[in-house]
Amino acid sequence: MRIFCGVIILYLATLASAQSERCSVLEEIRDVEIRSTGNMLLVFWQEPINIITCGFSNVKHKVIYQGYSGSQEIETEDYFALFTYDPYTCVPGVITITVSADDAEPVEHREEYYEETVAIENLLIKQQEDRSVIASWEIPSDGTEKCEFVYHISYVDPNGATHEYETTDLEYNLGVSLSSCLQASFTVTPYLANVYKGISASVTYEGSISAVKNYALKTALGQVVANFDPPAGIENCEITYELREIDTEDCFVKEVRVAAYNGRIYSEWVSDFIEVEVSSVEGLVAAIGDNTIELSWTEPQSASSCLITYDVVVNDYQFVTSESSASIPDQVLMSCQYTNVTVSPISSSGKLGLPAYIEVKPELAAVQNIAVNIENGVVVATWDPPVGSEKCVLSYLLEYVNEHGNHLFLTEENRYSFEYSACIDVNLTVVAHSEDGSESIGSSTVIPAAADC
Repeated sequence: MRIFCGVIILYLATLASAQSERCSVLEEIRDVEIRSTGNMLLVFWQEPINIITCGFSNVKHKVIYQGYSGSQEIETEDYFALFTYDPYTCVPGVITITVSADDAEPVEHREEYYEETVAIENLLIKQQEDRSVIASWEIPSDGTEKCEFVYHISYVDPNGATHEYETTDLEYNLGVSLSSCLQASFTVTPYLANVYKGISASVTYEGSISAVKNYALKTALGQVVANFDPPAGIENCEITYELREIDTEDCFVKEVRVAAYNGRIYSEWVSDFIEVEVSSVEGLVAAIGDNTIELSWTEPQSASSCLITYDVVVNDYQFVTSESSASIPDQVLMSCQYTNVTVSPISSSGKLGLPAYIEVKPELAAVQNIAVNIENGVVVATWDPPVGSEKCVLSYLLEYVNEHGNHLFLTEENRYSFEYSACIDVNLTVVAHSEDGSESIGSSTVIPAAADC
């Protein structure tokens, strides 16, 4: 019994000694967590567990944030602290949390903090004429002016093999060639002082397609034909070609661009220019009016969006109009023959288009200035030939009707004499006839009654 009681006493003494030793030193600070929001830094923690089990009092928390721009210190009874900080500094911040209670030895937790906010921006892959690949990128400039970055580049080639490169510049020539239409991926990661990792950027790039070669435009059978040779190095590609017609200041000058296309990327566009023929006006018609010839037409179909004028030529008579119709005085035409009327479009650059023709033959005009003179019972009738009949072979039919009947006379002269005796005034009509069958309207005058009736 005495032995059992001794064991119990020894156990209690040992337990009291262990409890005394455990409560003389604070245990580790627990569950430290650091968060950032904007330019604020939040630090959370849990106090040592033996503060509760040992019944410590007078508990104090001190948190120090040593950043690039200086030190900040907070004493609190809470389990969090709030600091301002610059996420783009080149030196990680150091956070030190110290917890003290009663006479126990304080406990300290020290932790470095660096947020991965420095990110690669504007990662660009360029392919040189020799098909070598250059990668370039940017990083934010605010707060990184004195930072020393090392950039790790990972290149996965079209065969799936990975290649690693490293540089301190913002551009790197990978020294590899990428064939047309083959895809590769590139990843660039920034490291601060080659230790602290930033945010990567990745891009998938496809080997560019060269421009077509020997490109030229020509016309054939009224059509514009594009001739070119395929790009070099397209063995891995399924290529189609796209042509685009581009408006120019003169719509009778065409610019046509061509590029190779594999369904994802285009080659460089190549241009050529060609001057196309201005087509003729359509539907040219002529109508005989009173002392005029009325022309009308529609603009060339190829010029529906162009500002054009029209050159109209009739014999020696020529003029320019912006309308799709014109009036021509019939004096400029010659009776008894057909005259070609030509209408040609003019482009905004002054290029003369194809002419359209129509033949016009005006009606034979009436004789002019008919007069009669009676001497000794003989009527002498005179007149002037129709206007514009200089090239006509004419004959004239004279007619009058009196109480004795209808009287007709035919002559090739522009005068005629005949005996006449009538007791009333009668009308004398002269009609011009041409060799081609044309007939003028009649011109009339009065033959007065004979004086001896």
